[in-house]
Amino acid sequence: MELWNDIMKMNGTKKQLREFGLLVGGVLTVLGGLLLWRQKEIYWLFGSIGLVLIAGGLTVPLALKHLYKVWMSLALCMGWVMTRVILSVLFYLVISPISLISRLFGAKYLDLSFKSSDDSCWIMRQHQPSHESYEKQF
Repeated sequence: MELWNDIMKMNGTKKQLREFGLLVGGVLTVLGGLLLWRQKEIYWLFGSIGLVLIAGGLTVPLALKHLYKVWMSLALCMGWVMTRVILSVLFYLVISPISLISRLFGAKYLDLSFKSSDDSCWIMRQHQPSHESYEKQF
């Protein structure tokens, strides 16, 4: 729902529409030039779309508003999906193995067994750090 609200609130200013036309048009034109250099027959499609976007961005940027909204909606959807994919991969390939290895070797970072006689669940340090250790941490 939040993603949908972001898409509905999207309004491109004249400057943003001009930048969109010049940037995307420039990339498509360069891609068309690379395809021409590699002798691919579809070069004209990328080049012509790129030139139309550049011309539109320079002359009438408000005409690119609907295309801008579609493009940015696609970008927001891709960002939403990729955020979840990256966080899932990070959790399952980094955080979970560290947790399993810590449990395997018996590391305890918190004393989770609460005793009513204790004032706190924190594990007390055996030594007190000096002021110098705070200044030179590494």
